[in-house]
Amino acid sequence: MDPSVLTVYECPYPKLRLGKDGDGGYIIADVPDIKYQVILAGGIKNDISFEEHFVKKYNIKCFAFDGTINKIPKENSNITFIKKNIGSDNTEQLTNLHDLINTNENIFVKMDIEGGEIPWIKSLNDEQINKFDQIVMEFHRPFSNKEIDVFNKINKNHILVHFHGNNCRGTRIHKDVVIPNIFECTYLHKRFFVNPPKLNTDLIPSELDMKNTNNPEIYIDYPPFVNNKPVVKPNPSTAAVLESAARAKLGRSSGGGSARTPNPLMSTGGGGSSGTTSGFETRTPTPTGTLSPGLVKPASILIGRKLI
Repeated sequence: MDPSVLTVYECPYPKLRLGKDGDGGYIIADVPDIKYQVILAGGIKNDISFEEHFVKKYNIKCFAFDGTINKIPKENSNITFIKKNIGSDNTEQLTNLHDLINTNENIFVKMDIEGGEIPWIKSLNDEQINKFDQIVMEFHRPFSNKEIDVFNKINKNHILVHFHGNNCRGTRIHKDVVIPNIFECTYLHKRFFVNPPKLNTDLIPSELDMKNTNNPEIYIDYPPFVNNKPVVKPNPSTAAVLESAARAKLGRSSGGGSARTPNPLMSTGGGGSSGTTSGFETRTPTPTGTLSPGLVKPASILIGRKLI
């Protein structure tokens, strides 16, 4: 995945937060006089606050999917629950939503399905994705080549207007850019842009964003997410010093019995991940080659934004 596919643009409309504080709330574009026909929501668990707020604001029906629960935590006459996970196929346990997409227009999509977003988007054709007026989606470590087609499909007719890093799993350096391992994206269809979109210059997180967990917030002030700073190639020796300091910090905290704090040059690894040290996965920037504009995070700014 090329980080440039995550280029963030200014939203041409006010933004609005729907759902509860913390994890479970999402930022959307508040398009005036928009007429959604339906909202398709994947991933519910024990929280339907976003879906409740959405159907109340827009007075529409919601189809909510989650195969890991037996019922939604609170009944709502506008929310129809289906006990299925979302994926690329239709089985007793899975649905690809093609039947609902093909029979509706002006669809709002909200997905937090723990990695299932990749095979699901791959199963959709351009005509189906073109029916999505707005998409709110959480991505889970989409850093391999298999996600390239997914972002290309979405970006063909949609513009990324909001980005927020979920602070539950830290960050990694991917192709010389510090990127959250899990992140939330809000896409708005190009039909709602009267003028050519402008690059985002607002710092991340915004005033509407909230931390997903009690972990340190992930601050972003560099391309392709924030595009108001000059691009500087990181000094390999500086990166090495930062990594050494992070390792020393981990060593001190583990010896004293206090909680470890993730470093932006490391990402909290999943269970049994290769290359992990004491639960952290190190990734060092590649110092060679000429980098494209807008794809580098200066190591000095990392310190300035208090990410360690």
